[in-house]
Amino acid sequence: MSSTSVLRILAFPVFKRKWVFQAWSAGVSGSTAESPVIMRSDQEARVQPDSSTLLAKARSFMLGFQPKVYQTGAYLWQRASTSPPMSFYGAAYRIGNYLLDRLDPIGLHFLSQVPHKVERVELIYPSSIDERLVRRRLRLIVTRHAKVFRSRALRNLVIIGPALPLAFTPFPNLPIYWLGWRLLSDHNAYQAGQRLEAFLNNPGLQIMHRVDETCASQQADVPKYGDAELLIQGSDVLDQIIKPSERWETPLKTEAAKAVAEQFSVPDLDVAVTRYLAYGRR
Repeated sequence: MSSTSVLRILAFPVFKRKWVFQAWSAGVSGSTAESPVIMRSDQEARVQPDSSTLLAKARSFMLGFQPKVYQTGAYLWQRASTSPPMSFYGAAYRIGNYLLDRLDPIGLHFLSQVPHKVERVELIYPSSIDERLVRRRLRLIVTRHAKVFRSRALRNLVIIGPALPLAFTPFPNLPIYWLGWRLLSDHNAYQAGQRLEAFLNNPGLQIMHRVDETCASQQADVPKYGDAELLIQGSDVLDQIIKPSERWETPLKTEAAKAVAEQFSVPDLDVAVTRYLAYGRR
């Protein structure tokens, strides 16, 4: 019996019609939510994209600069995070966090975690919510945002062209790295949405239900029984923490988000909830 890595998705409401969709891979620690420079795995970076469209050609061109963009961007982000608040890099760090908080969290905390090959997905949601509602919302989120991120990638492609001459000036190249990261991450989110949509529409998709809740938070490979498996679990524990009926009146508190993160071993869930709530208010 072979094993395969698992993409786990937590889905729950945070305030009225606003939901959190947080994804992470079983057995993988850490999160990319805090840094705007590391969004894709090495395996995915080696995949050659289709060059039949302008966006794909631009992405193929940008992939040649990807190691430098990510490495230099990571260095600049680390330097900015430790710089005095009133310095240039300190101000850039505050502005960067402000911009991150205004980005669509579906890309930062959900689609960025989708692996290149989707074989097994575990969907965990509060048990008091109808399973059909959760699955329908997941499908709508994936389908709608795949198109949205494609449009955003094209927009960033148009914007980054006039900004390229800044790379030859003595001024810091933070805008170039920001726009380059946005172009790559938005296109990656678009492709991840396509992969997840293809997985959900797979005619051979096997849908299973988990009864034993004790293994929901385990970070380990799970036995593989088919090429495309969707494991669904209505969690009583998640339901008790989230209290979906109360989310129509008050937003989810940070303490509850941290409790969910601890129960299911989800990194930086409190940051994700904060960004989902902030994005939903605009």
